[in-house]
Amino acid sequence: MRHIFSVSALAAALLLTGCASGGNYGSYQQPTRIETARVVNIQQVATGGSWGYGAAIGGAAGVLTGGGHSTESKLVRGALGALAGAAINKAFTAGAQDNMVMVQTRTGLTLNVKHDSRDLVPGDCVQVETRFNGDVKLFRTSATQCSF
Repeated sequence: MRHIFSVSALAAALLLTGCASGGNYGSYQQPTRIETARVVNIQQVATGGSWGYGAAIGGAAGVLTGGGHSTESKLVRGALGALAGAAINKAFTAGAQDNMVMVQTRTGLTLNVKHDSRDLVPGDCVQVETRFNGDVKLFRTSATQCSF
C-alpha cells in the first residue's frame, strides 16, 4: 500500500511540474519583429550537449527501482540515477553539429543565428523573425526583397 502511495505521489508531482511551466499565456498576442537580411556566412559549430532529460529520466528510474522503502534509500537511488542518466545523455548529445548562420540586415546589423536545416547558402535572402521570448528563426524569402 505504501509503495502504491509513493508511486502515485511521484506521478502527481511529475504531472503538476509539467503544468507549472509558467507558460506565456496569450503569447500569441506578443509582438514579433520581422526584418529582411542577407546570408553572409554559414559555419558548422559543435554543440556542448545537454544534461536535462537524462537526469530527469534517470532520477525517476532510480526512485522507482530497488527494494528499499526508506526515504533515504529512495533519495540515494534517485540521485545516483539522475547522475547516471545525465552522464549518458551528455555523452550522446555532445559533439553534434549545428549551423550558425551570419546574416546582415538592411541597416548593416550583423546577427549570428542557430539554424536547424542546411537549406541556406551565402547570398540567400531571408526574413529574420525575432519572437518576444528571444527566439530567432530564419525563413528564406524572395531575392527581390534584398535590394540592399
